[in-house]
Amino acid sequence: MNDKELAKHLGALEGETRKNPSAATKADFALAVANISSDNNSVKREASRVVGNLAETFANDLDEAIAKLLANTSDDGTVVRWSAAYALGRIIMLPKYANSDLLEKVAKLADAEDENGIKNQYLAGLKKAAKLLK
Repeated sequence: MNDKELAKHLGALEGETRKNPSAATKADFALAVANISSDNNSVKREASRVVGNLAETFANDLDEAIAKLLANTSDDGTVVRWSAAYALGRIIMLPKYANSDLLEKVAKLADAEDENGIKNQYLAGLKKAAKLLK
């Protein structure tokens, strides 16, 4: 599958996982994680969004994805950074991560981000994580 086809496939998977994350398989999640570090920005974007949508479903399998998402937070592409912020924001909403070192990393990323759309993705996750800690 070439990058264009893969981006289209992951885009369809993103739409489905946004509506119905429980329908996704472990293979769907693995495909997304494997492609977060793609050389193609469209593939990175869709893969990151799928991981964000599936974070709760695969909460115990996020370590590799988190490392790749953190790497994408410094990408030149705004859509890549936004998608990484979306996924990381969804991950820190999970009880397992709401009181972890990832929370502090995401807070620092939010402070350093100049693009409001990206910053808002981080802040949404931080706000929900804060509610879990109360």
